[in-house]
Amino acid sequence: MRQKLGYLNHLRMTRASTFLTLVCSLFAFPPGILGLERFAAASFFDPRSLNETVSPPESLTWAQHCLTSCLRACLQQTDLQLSLALKFLKWDKEEDCAYRCVHTCLSVGVENGGRIWKYQGKWPHTRFLGIQEPASALFSLFNAVSHVLGLLLLFDTRKTIAQANNRQGALSDVIRHVNRVMSMSRLWICAWIGSMVFHSRDNWATERLDYYLGNVAMTWMAYTAVMRVVLSSNTVKWLGIQRLLQMSFFGGILAHMMSGWNRMNYSQNMRVMIALMIANSCAWLSVCISIKQSFVRLFYLSTVLTYAAGALEIFDFPPMFGFLDAHAVWHLTTPYLSWMFYRFLALDALALVEHKQRRDL
Repeated sequence: MRQKLGYLNHLRMTRASTFLTLVCSLFAFPPGILGLERFAAASFFDPRSLNETVSPPESLTWAQHCLTSCLRACLQQTDLQLSLALKFLKWDKEEDCAYRCVHTCLSVGVENGGRIWKYQGKWPHTRFLGIQEPASALFSLFNAVSHVLGLLLLFDTRKTIAQANNRQGALSDVIRHVNRVMSMSRLWICAWIGSMVFHSRDNWATERLDYYLGNVAMTWMAYTAVMRVVLSSNTVKWLGIQRLLQMSFFGGILAHMMSGWNRMNYSQNMRVMIALMIANSCAWLSVCISIKQSFVRLFYLSTVLTYAAGALEIFDFPPMFGFLDAHAVWHLTTPYLSWMFYRFLALDALALVEHKQRRDL
């Protein structure tokens, strides 16, 4: 019994949070008809049976030795069956054994004063219905919804501008700008759905779905911001500049994506995304300085808070309650910030209409 409770004790939780994790574990290891025991790892492997002269149980070396031994024992089992949820999300026996063994060995290590360590670069999360990172998956869905709401706001904005264009006939460039922003919104909806899929089930295909959709959405976002600067400058060679920017942005991001097709370069991807975000921020900052409207505070506030939330990716910490790590908290902070930015985009488009109407008088 003590060994089974070790699975939960390593999270150092209160009584209420322990109950929450127990409920999650019931779904992650469903008993009875779904063919799995609640704490199946303990039934075929006891970490305390290892020769502790290898190294102390709280050390990383011991954890690696424990994991290797546990995986060997798990894969030799012939009576282990995957639940319907695990089969639906395409878990195989080796991946299921790795999940069980990481938690089994980690519980003993933490009981002996060790720290929570990452497995293959990822924190150990308590899965729910086969979903690997339930909090991040749920918060990714929240972000997708916020972009859907932003897209609806932009639909109303474009309708208002189109009605004014029917009377004035000189707002087609503003409508094209709003269409670009709406395309950005659609791409972010797809990107956050890709993020939800990736956090639900991490494999080669879903990882690239998440990263590549994010790359394209961020690139289009930066491109849209730069095109807004071009729109403000009343540049004569509009079409030529537009084509040049398209080739520069999307040629570069395509080369980056192809370089990570076989092996993902996470640090390079992070640098590319940061560079695109800075380009987006600088472009919109120049617009805000030039238009001098009160609503630009929405851009300033959303941008500052977005960068502050991004610091969670630097100051990383292991999952609280088995599911809430720094990455999940970051996803939780961004939905309202996105909505704030969409309000700014809608007001900026309407202000651009007013500016053109005054200029044409």
